[in-house]
Amino acid sequence: QVGLKESSYLSAQHVASTVADIMICIRLPKSNDVQELHCLLRVTQLQRELRSKGDVFLPENRCALAALLEALEHLVIAAKVECAPRAFRSSFSRSYRRLFPGASLSYSAHLLEACFRASPEVWVNGSKFEFSDEIVTCAAMLQEHWCSCMEAVQRLSASRTPIQLSPDGLGRKLRNLDTAWAAFERAYIRELMKIEDEARMILVQAIELDKTLAALETNYETRCCESPNRSSAYRSVQDELVGCISQLNATANLEGKGRDDLHVGILTAAEDILEGKKRGHRSGPGPFNVDVVLATAVLDSFSAMRTHLRKVAGCIECVDPQLCNNTELVGHLVAWEKSWELGLRYLLQPTLLRCICDLTSKLEEAQRLFPELRTMCEEADVNFFMILPRLIWLFYLSEPRKQKELIR
Repeated sequence: QVGLKESSYLSAQHVASTVADIMICIRLPKSNDVQELHCLLRVTQLQRELRSKGDVFLPENRCALAALLEALEHLVIAAKVECAPRAFRSSFSRSYRRLFPGASLSYSAHLLEACFRASPEVWVNGSKFEFSDEIVTCAAMLQEHWCSCMEAVQRLSASRTPIQLSPDGLGRKLRNLDTAWAAFERAYIRELMKIEDEARMILVQAIELDKTLAALETNYETRCCESPNRSSAYRSVQDELVGCISQLNATANLEGKGRDDLHVGILTAAEDILEGKKRGHRSGPGPFNVDVVLATAVLDSFSAMRTHLRKVAGCIECVDPQLCNNTELVGHLVAWEKSWELGLRYLLQPTLLRCICDLTSKLEEAQRLFPELRTMCEEADVNFFMILPRLIWLFYLSEPRKQKELIR
């Protein structure tokens, strides 16, 4: 009576559920294994609550499903069910061994969802991967034993028979469920690992090419030879690495354009410009050279990309196989694409590049004559973008033949 008065705010469904659990405790005979009884009641309660939520695989029901699976693990252990061996986990990658440690049951909500919502194919990095027939067979088997076991739990919760002596054979059903679960886990995770390895293959290739390039650079430094850039072997590996990064950019760079046509010629042009600077050659007048800025950006972004490849080389399993989900990788690719796209447009067109350098020099001279123009430029004043096209036209009209590339 006191309990009912204090629980007046509870729903009728919750009160009925509580009373049913109490009646089960009263009717069941005393057993030496009190833990088994507690686990059975816990599974029954969580199953009842989860079924009332509708679709158990909705994101908002993930915690409730995880709680049910944890309670089911405790029930299997308490009922002393002979579980399937988990020795196959020794072949799992480090990340999966952390999710499924040792010989623990590790009933996972993600794995159960994959079983019930299994698709014959999965898309990663824009490529389609199809699951094997083994996965489909194991998923069907696990679904069958899961439904059978949950029905048996419901029926047994309303009886007074211990698990191992139940007429429905709940102990046997739990054993069959665990065997089916282990078979699906083994097949599914191994297939996922295979798909993930294939999805990361382009990144692994880039890492190996960078290692080869670094070894060639070290060899030339040790022998005190001239720059390795002149070596045909070095150029060949460099060409392959740039092509690999370009393909990686097309796969993972969803924030930019994902271009795959940025080739090693851009890098060669940038190196030639900077080499010319060292020798005292200049592309245009004035202290500020656009060609040097563009060339430096190309080399810096390439160097940053190579540094990142070395960083992830030792922890490739930690790289998300859906490459666009790796924030740091995408950031480097965005910077690489931006600088190399400018390089493609200007560094490979010497005439246009010379015009841009000359224009920059003239703009510097105009800023010295009119300080307010420098202020507008530094502050990105909207009026500056009204004035700039007029200055370009005046510059062109002063030497139309020499500067025709500016307005083409």
